[in-house]
Amino acid sequence: MNAIKKLSPLFLFFLFSCSSSNPKEMARAYCKCFLEAGSDQNKLNECAELAAEHKEYLKDPKDAKTYAEEIIRCAVYEQPENR
Repeated sequence: MNAIKKLSPLFLFFLFSCSSSNPKEMARAYCKCFLEAGSDQNKLNECAELAAEHKEYLKDPKDAKTYAEEIIRCAVYEQPENR
């Protein structure tokens, strides 16, 4: 029972952070997924699904632009150390 009480806030944080409609936060989540995936095809597929979910929230062109700019920033500046 104590474990459930301790995990509940963590679960709620994860749930709300994943459903964020902030384009920068969504882009950072995608970027993190992509960088952690490396060459793992299953993980890359999960990242693609995440991007598809994000697309549903990016109806506003301004939000889509912000998302794309953050993805580019991530791709340029947050590369893994071991290329």
